[in-house]
Amino acid sequence: MGKGLAWSESETIQLCLSWLEVSEDAVRGAGQKKSTFSSRLYSHWLENETPEDKDPRTEVAIMGRWKKLQPEVTKFCGVYAKVTSRESSGWNDAMYLDAALKVYQERHKQPFEFLAAWKELKDKPKWTNKITSASSIGIKRG
Repeated sequence: MGKGLAWSESETIQLCLSWLEVSEDAVRGAGQKKSTFSSRLYSHWLENETPEDKDPRTEVAIMGRWKKLQPEVTKFCGVYAKVTSRESSGWNDAMYLDAALKVYQERHKQPFEFLAAWKELKDKPKWTNKITSASSIGIKRG
């Protein structure tokens, strides 16, 4: 089976928005079964597709993309946190981001390909809690 169609930036952003919507659902919460979560994520995705999303994605494709995106964004969060913890006089957010992208590429031998996803997720409580939980139990983030 082939890799499928390339994902657009808008599709990647919508995947993040769908993940946030489904994972932040206070009624269903964190106790959702994986299959239920996957179905709800896919349903939210379908309800929010944009006109430029010409070819429909399957639930398997959506979850496959999330499984690829999530650990890479988590690794980048770790790199970015480390870079920003070393305050440099006169640096702005763009300089820190540029430095983090360089460190990520050096460390992982490839450029970070999920910048749009990171920008969408980085300040959201559900995502930052996920990152904090991962680091507190000793998960290697990259």
